[in-house]
Amino acid sequence: KALFRRAQARRALGDVDGALSDSLLAEAVAPFDNAITSLCHSLQKQRDLIAKQKAASAAGAEATEGVTAAFQEAFSASLQEADMADENENEDEIEKEDKKEDKKEDKKED
Repeated sequence: KALFRRAQARRALGDVDGALSDSLLAEAVAPFDNAITSLCHSLQKQRDLIAKQKAASAAGAEATEGVTAAFQEAFSASLQEADMADENENEDEIEKEDKKEDKKEDKKED
């Protein structure tokens, strides 16, 4: 009975693994006690549900990380393209200014 009560207390405190351990020990001592058997089954289901939730949460986090990484790569590529376009525009402007200056110099020489 002490293991059964401790299992219930651990479950109430959120320690599902500890509660399951105690309930399995209690079941080994009293295999025909329906309350202990019921508690064991309930705790096993609860543990399985928690494991599934953790797996789903981890998968969701991985998917989010993947989307975030893809977004960052695309954003970075977009910034690089914009920088290259700006550099090209600056180079074009410099070339135009150089040509204007060359024309002015040519006119002065004439």
